[in-house]
Amino acid sequence: MRQYFIVFVFALCAGIASAADGMPPDWVVRNAVPGEVSCLAENGKNLIRINSPRGTVLMTRQEKVPLSEFSTVKVRADFKGKGTIRAGFHCYGKNNYCGTFPWRGRELDTGGKFIRVQTVQKLGRYSDGFTPADKLPAYGLLCIYAGPGTEGVLTNFSMEVSPDPPDTTSPIADPEPRPGVPPLQHRLVMSGTIYAVEGVETNVYFRNIFLAVNPDLYLFDVDCSKGHNFKNRWSFTPGKKDVGIHDWTLRVRNDSGIVAKKSFKLAVAPADAGKGKNISLLMVGDSITDVTTFPKRVRELFKKPGNPALTMVGTRPSPAKNGSMAHEGYAGWAWSTFLEKGPFIDPASGKLDVESYFKRVCGGRAPDFITIQLGVNDVFGSDDFRIYHTIERISRNMDELVGAFVKAAPNAVIGIGLPTPGASQDGIGRVYRCRQTRYQYDRNRFMLSDMVMRKYGNGQCRNVKIIPMYHNLDCENNFPMAEYPVNSGNPVKIPMPSDGLHPAPSGGNQLGDTLYAWLKYCLHKGKTSHSNEGKAAR
Repeated sequence: MRQYFIVFVFALCAGIASAADGMPPDWVVRNAVPGEVSCLAENGKNLIRINSPRGTVLMTRQEKVPLSEFSTVKVRADFKGKGTIRAGFHCYGKNNYCGTFPWRGRELDTGGKFIRVQTVQKLGRYSDGFTPADKLPAYGLLCIYAGPGTEGVLTNFSMEVSPDPPDTTSPIADPEPRPGVPPLQHRLVMSGTIYAVEGVETNVYFRNIFLAVNPDLYLFDVDCSKGHNFKNRWSFTPGKKDVGIHDWTLRVRNDSGIVAKKSFKLAVAPADAGKGKNISLLMVGDSITDVTTFPKRVRELFKKPGNPALTMVGTRPSPAKNGSMAHEGYAGWAWSTFLEKGPFIDPASGKLDVESYFKRVCGGRAPDFITIQLGVNDVFGSDDFRIYHTIERISRNMDELVGAFVKAAPNAVIGIGLPTPGASQDGIGRVYRCRQTRYQYDRNRFMLSDMVMRKYGNGQCRNVKIIPMYHNLDCENNFPMAEYPVNSGNPVKIPMPSDGLHPAPSGGNQLGDTLYAWLKYCLHKGKTSHSNEGKAAR
């Protein structure tokens, strides 16, 4: 699940610094041989000609553009020709390299006209307060990557930087104290509705919804007429008499008093919601879906008496047959991956075309429900410096993919599952070594959840809803466990998580319970509805 950041600078600097033919003095070309890159003058403008390089060529303008840790950076260039072009910038501190921010390569064929190649990137923050000043971003160098075989010309280069102050309501922002606002209020991130269904347990594990280095330092006080308030969770198994909408309020306290208080709705669907109907479901996701535990749990629950007949559609696990277990889950995939390859790319055109998928896989009929469970691969490897840009990129990819589903299935209910939490730090550290922490992943996950709730949580898109897939997962007990020695000097073995992100079957079942409860409420809400469904609780 780890998203690795590919850094090109040092490898490319080891390449050949080409004395390209007539290049402007403020440009450096690397990894090119004579004749592959040259400079032209046309109508008073400098143009860079790319002549089918054998490898990826890096062109860097040496003008230092000042940066700050909260900035939006826009890099632009005009290209005419055919090939792969990426625009971006290299970021440096006062004494060191910080990172490379190229947008993903675009395969272009401009048909003899100039088109704009552009990237917009957001620089984040080092919010821990301990990062040395010389490691904060100080300046950037505009760069252009041209892929092997690219032929054409580049011109009209620009790199613009504008201040981008952090949103102090963001889960990872550290706002100045404001009168009447608890200092950790914004760290309670949860969608406005908790879904439950008669006969199935639902839980709210407090660590999954409240961002804190040590949640044990806080008291979680639930005010609700239903369920039980335990130390680490609220738990409830509804009965028939509990069907309906109930108020649910959470207060988070520490020694200083209340640090967060928000109210939600508990929506309980009856066990027979949708009885007698025939419904179809397409589940899209990453490895957590691909493991197939929670899709199987959904299918098993729909076999209970009083349920509609469920048809699951998809091409996986292969071979998937109509009416059997089926989904579109792919290990390691992110929002962007589904825009580049996979089942929703039309084989004939090579473009995203969900309608053609429905024709090929579903007999031309769009599913009644479409759920999308993505995001872990997008944000897991990010840090405070990159997370703002990562969220911006996911938002654009989400617009494109969700928009394609809305267009192809205008009558379907589309559920966006908020990203699932990981195991303890022991599980994260065992699999991902020193490359990530549970706390940083939670920060990233909260940022993504917050963005999704702002985008879809207030009814902006009629048939796009939010599924709170994170609150019902027991991250302490329901991840794979194994016995490991205490240390090299002590052979006694103790249980520790053996996976940091993929739940055990018991955890997968909890995810399935959450999705089932959401589906059952959607089937029931023709009889009962309320105005707070899916709203972001801010």
